[in-house]
Amino acid sequence: MKRRNLKDVQKRALFSRVEHKRNILRAMLKDRTLPQHIRFHMSVELNSLPRNSIPTKIKNRCVQTGRSKGVYRLLKMSRIRMRELMAMGALPGIKKASW
Repeated sequence: MKRRNLKDVQKRALFSRVEHKRNILRAMLKDRTLPQHIRFHMSVELNSLPRNSIPTKIKNRCVQTGRSKGVYRLLKMSRIRMRELMAMGALPGIKKASW
């Protein structure tokens, strides 16, 4: 497995571990009925979570090549690799469009 894919897998695992806690902290921060000092402690705790645990750090990558651009979500594959596999006939049910 390429290093980029390995890092992406680690980021996704970290996000899934911290996601529930992050959502609870964010909801408590937005709750105006709580006292100011409690919300302040929640913001400090939210900022202490790892930076790689935010969803914007997760990038869809091709599972075969590790390419980050031009990745189809459904197949988790880059457009270039998908084109190669279609040309070889390795993807059943997918063929080149002609009209």
